[in-house]
Amino acid sequence: MNERIWDGDKIVHELNELGVAAVVEQTGGGVATLYIGTTREFEGPLGPEVRYQAIAGPGWFEGEDWWTEPRFSSLEFGWGLDDDGETSVILPEETDTEVDIARALAAFVA
Repeated sequence: MNERIWDGDKIVHELNELGVAAVVEQTGGGVATLYIGTTREFEGPLGPEVRYQAIAGPGWFEGEDWWTEPRFSSLEFGWGLDDDGETSVILPEETDTEVDIARALAAFVA
């Protein structure tokens, strides 16, 4: 499989155009994580927690700051429920553009 690099900001833009909330956050060590869909709050072991419908990644940042110009590689990218990794869905091979990814993620959280 040939590696493809995707622009995280474009994926977020396309998701927003489809009416799906999305944001890329730096989740430690320069790792980019894409959070998708609505949020829900609950009481976790250390206090209040927020979960999204789904998360995707991992990725990295190419900007001068740790949180700008997010990128994702087709060799590592996958998504699933925001459930601490208990479930996952790997990106289909035929998905090769940011628009394709956004459509697949929007369908996942629909």
